[in-house]
Amino acid sequence: MIDVRKMTYTGLLSSVHQRILATARWCRARPWRSAAIVVSGCAIAVATVVMTPNNSTKEMALVDDYLSALRHKDAQKAIDIADAGHSGRSYDMDSSNTPSDALLTDEAVGTDWDYHTVEIGSQTKMDDVLTTTVYATLTHGKQEALSRFDVMEQREEMWLSRPYAVVNLHDLQADPVTIDDATETVTDSGDGLVFAFPGAHQILADSTVHTIDGSADVLWVPGDSNPPLPMATVRDEVATSAQEAFEARLDECAESTQLSPKACPFGVLPHRLNTAADFDADEDFGKVSWEVDTYPRLEFRSTGVRDFEDRAPHMKATVVEYGYLTVSASTPEPFEAECAFTADLIVRVPEPDEFQFFADPLEYNDCVDYR
Repeated sequence: MIDVRKMTYTGLLSSVHQRILATARWCRARPWRSAAIVVSGCAIAVATVVMTPNNSTKEMALVDDYLSALRHKDAQKAIDIADAGHSGRSYDMDSSNTPSDALLTDEAVGTDWDYHTVEIGSQTKMDDVLTTTVYATLTHGKQEALSRFDVMEQREEMWLSRPYAVVNLHDLQADPVTIDDATETVTDSGDGLVFAFPGAHQILADSTVHTIDGSADVLWVPGDSNPPLPMATVRDEVATSAQEAFEARLDECAESTQLSPKACPFGVLPHRLNTAADFDADEDFGKVSWEVDTYPRLEFRSTGVRDFEDRAPHMKATVVEYGYLTVSASTPEPFEAECAFTADLIVRVPEPDEFQFFADPLEYNDCVDYR
């Protein structure tokens, strides 16, 4: 396959010529082939190449000018290049939830990044609009990302279509958020979606639950459906409070007289009790009693909120040291068993120092009879 992206126009024609000659020689060597097959084979040899654009200089230059303006921290010049005289044209998304352009400023251009290898991709034409895909590789330290740009051309006008990254600031779970030298109040940005310039960005964020210290930069490029975000750290005091709140929740659940306490993060199915008796249902048991012997130790980390309807901060809690509970009953046959406790939990923090714990699915554990 010919890599036309790295060839000059003259070289491209030469390659086409060589492909046609090679196909002709193949045809002459196989006179038994039908004329239809010969023509088809020759046509395919040509079509494979001519679908790739060869007049790419001006499209590549437009992308180069755009990225160069950003490298020089000139946001307005970059926007003017992208829009080509029509304000807002570059980020017209034909949708009611167009991201905010509040971060398309000099303060949020980003620093310490570079780009190279601006290459041509494919061309398509719909009605009178020609779209040429151009690729550029953005780098920051050891990070590297391929960025796609769509160069639009209509009646000798050229502009860029959506040359920005789209980021959901709500996923940072903090408010406000500082990106480079620009500060954005997340609650004022609608659904949290914002446009951001391609490049490396430093993020600082703080909340009563999480903190992002800006020690790790992110590299954003257009077209990334899931742009990277720095991992927020759960505050030590929040983790301590959440551990204590979880232990208090276990104490409340231990007051239940059911083998499977409702809305509690532990329980046991009757048929999984490792006892001599054959129990089938909760109704077979009388005077069920739970007691927490050892509380599990939890480890907390931040998690995104994409799967939740509300915007309250969420944490992921993982049991790193098992907890143990004792369950007993008096009927139909007295027994006492020990249950190991482990579960992955989602912790919702609706208000500071308030915690709601969710375990889904509930993990039932085998309990060992130790009479």
